Amino acid sequence: MARTSRSPDAEAPADDAERQARQPAYVAHITVREDGMDTEQGWRTIEPGMAVTAAIKTGQRRIIEFLLSPLLRYRHDPGRER
Repeated sequence: MARTSRSPDAEAPADDAERQARQPAYVAHITVREDGMDTEQGWRTIEPGMAVTAAIKTGQRRIIEFLLSPLLRYRHDPGRER
């Protein structure tokens, strides 16, 4: 899969207002290279309206970096109030 564009989701339904306030959301337009995919049940054709879960890889971090990131963030911002 290849990402073709990305933008902040400004048209979220009102029911999602609380979720949107807590976490940023983006609309992603995804282009697939094939018209289907091999599944446990055999070949499935991709059709409009199908649900999708996509992971967008943004980089790599070691586990120790992930665990220490809050401490490192405070080291760079000493004396600032949050």
